[in-house]
Parts: sequence; C-alpha cells; structure tokens
Amino acid sequence: MDKTKTTAYLALIGTIMFWGVSFISMKIVLEAFSPVAFAVVRFIIATSILIVVKMKTNKEKVKKEDLKLMALTGFFATTLYFWCENNGVMRISANTSAIIVATLPIGALISDAIAYKSKISLRSIRSIILSIIGVYFVIGNDAISGTALGYIFMFGSVVSWCLYMVFTKPLFNKYSDITITTYQAIFGTLGLFPFLLFEKGEAIRFNMINGTIIFNLLFLAIICSSAANFAYTFSMKQLGVEITSLFMNLLPVVTFIFSFIVLGEKLTIMQLFGAIIIIYSVYVVTKPQKVSVDNKAEEVEVEA
Repeated sequence: MDKTKTTAYLALIGTIMFWGVSFISMKIVLEAFSPVAFAVVRFIIATSILIVVKMKTNKEKVKKEDLKLMALTGFFATTLYFWCENNGVMRISANTSAIIVATLPIGALISDAIAYKSKISLRSIRSIILSIIGVYFVIGNDAISGTALGYIFMFGSVVSWCLYMVFTKPLFNKYSDITITTYQAIFGTLGLFPFLLFEKGEAIRFNMINGTIIFNLLFLAIICSSAANFAYTFSMKQLGVEITSLFMNLLPVVTFIFSFIVLGEKLTIMQLFGAIIIIYSVYVVTKPQKVSVDNKAEEVEVEA
C-alpha cells in the first residue's frame, strides 16, 4: 500500500473516532442552543478556519460553471445534513443516532446505482432488507411515540449525506480537497441562515452556557467540522465512496463507549441486537466479491 492510501486510511479512522464522539458533544451543546443556532455558530467558526487555511496554502479558484455544484453539495453536506442531524439528536439518544447513521453505506449504494446506473446485486438487496429489520429493532416502540420525529430527522441526514457523496464525485477530478471542502462549507453555512427564521423558541440560552458547552462547541467546530470534514473529503477522493462509507459502521461502536462513560446512556438488548444486524448487513453489502473459480486456480498455481 502506498503512503497516500495509508494516510487516507489513518485520516478516515481519525475522522470516524471524532464523529463518533460528536454525537455526545452535540447532546451537550444542544442544552444551550437551538438546533439551527448551534449549526450556524459551529459552521461560522469551522468555515472561518477553512478559509484562512485555504488562503495560506492554496490559491485555486472555482470556475463559474462549477459554483452551482459546489453550492448544491454544500447544501447537502452542511445545511440539510446538520439541520436534520441536530434536530434528530435533540429528540433521540446519541447511541440510536449513531446506529441510524451506520446505514449510510446502504444509502450510498442505492444512490450510486441511481446516479451512475450501477447494478445492485441480489446480495445487496438481501442486505438492505436485513438492515431494515435491524432498524426496526433499534426503533422498537418509539416508532409510534413522540420521538418518531427524531428518527425521521436522522434518516433525513443519511439521505442528505448520500446525495452529498454522489454529487461531489465529479468535483474530485477538477479541484483539490481543501478547495472542495472550503467552498462547500461557505455555501452550506450561508444556507443555514434562512432556517433561523423558522425556529421556535430561544435560539441561544445564554444563562446555560458554561465552560463545558464552550469546550464541546469548539471541539465540534474546529475538530469535527474543519479538520474531520477535510480528512473525510481527502479519504473519499483517495479510497472511493464505498470504502469511506463502510467505515461509518464504526460510528455506533465509538458512540456506545463514550455515551456510556459521559452521558450514562444505556442500550436495551433489542437495540443492541438491531445494531449488530445493521452493522452486519452493511458489512455484507460492502465486502469484496468472491474471486472466480478461474482466478482461484491461477492463485493456487502461483502459490504452488
């Protein structure tokens, strides 16, 4: 494996670790911020950092004909994704949120098939059905309770991220990772402001802001949004959509550990069973195909 791919894998592992913890940090920050106000503040900080880094390291400009695609992918990756995710995390547990995000590889497979006419195998269809069963076990009785809206928001974030991955693909052949990430962040942040008009209640509860809230907000903005988003874009460019989406399966594992330590959240046996089914179904759909009989014969000859 060459150094670039090794770096991409390390960047991807680091990204998943930080994003896994981010669900817990979001639960903490949302105690003082409304979902959209939180996203706006978070991405003003994150985007400012990306702009400074780009100005110092890369002078590349985006062509006029590509600005629309940058704006669209920025809307999916930042505006819509975090509007859905913040509203979802506010209504359901950090653990459950991470489990739902673990269905991303399934969504990526379907999105890729629709956008690029790639075929979905019988194995993939079986895995999709299996993942739906797993989601049922995770949601359980909450599907008919008031928290159902939280699940709708979280699945909305999954759809939004899949659209971001599909539409970002053509940009990889034209621009650097920092250019793509920065422009997407700028457009995505601007897209959040109109959502403030539709939010009810107090946007920021200043009396609840303390050192813990500020620390978690800065962690989400600087590490999870600036550094990790750039690392994920770099990894997706080097390793492809399938591999980078597969690593999202590790999100629930990271979140389970830290939500138990930090938030004291617990999982029921049925939810844990559902989580295992989802992760297994995604593993099955993304694992490499078996080598053909002819290729196996050639491998045996070489080994002999």
